[in-house]
Amino acid sequence: MLCVHIHNYLPAKKAYVWIVKKYKSIKMYYNRAKMASCPRCGEMAEATGKEFEFGVFKGKQFRCESCDKNFNAFYRDGELKYTVPKAK
Repeated sequence: MLCVHIHNYLPAKKAYVWIVKKYKSIKMYYNRAKMASCPRCGEMAEATGKEFEFGVFKGKQFRCESCDKNFNAFYRDGELKYTVPKAK
């Protein structure tokens, strides 16, 4: 997971470059709570808004723009446990 106070550890320009490399934009960095890493290609994917319960897990659907496919992420106690499909 990402450091909350990244500006305390890196100079501003290096922090900006690091954020853009990982998240593609500052907007995606600030919306990272609504994002997950795609299990197919590794790019950051945005939540579609569909959420559901599956036993003890809370599921969220995400859409990857680079793959143009959906995937589901399952959380337990606020921590990501697994995705469907599985990560490579």
